[in-house]
Amino acid sequence: MTKSIDQNPEILFILSVLFYWVSTSILLNPVAISLFILGLVMMLKRFKSLAVAVGVMYLIINAYMILALMSEFTEFPAINWDALVMLGVGGAFIAVNIYIGLRLMINNIPSVSKEEQLV
Repeated sequence: MTKSIDQNPEILFILSVLFYWVSTSILLNPVAISLFILGLVMMLKRFKSLAVAVGVMYLIINAYMILALMSEFTEFPAINWDALVMLGVGGAFIAVNIYIGLRLMINNIPSVSKEEQLV
């Protein structure tokens, strides 16, 4: 199972988008719908350039989410249980998303064989 997840990070991408979609409690979320459709296209059609582009975009989105998480954390007047839960869940979600973005890029960057390097 672990090998198939490493081979297909698109599945993790779709699960991450579904978690985000459910967490927002908005049925018609255009960001979640478009990311979900991108994930399905990546999984079904295997466009390597699309997967690399989505991986880069996903890393940029998660860099912004790190800033948003830090901003929300500073809004708490004191470090209490709610602040720690938000930091833990948000940090874990962002860490998993960064892994997914990197995996999308690494698995889909075309490798150059030694014969092609000599030409």
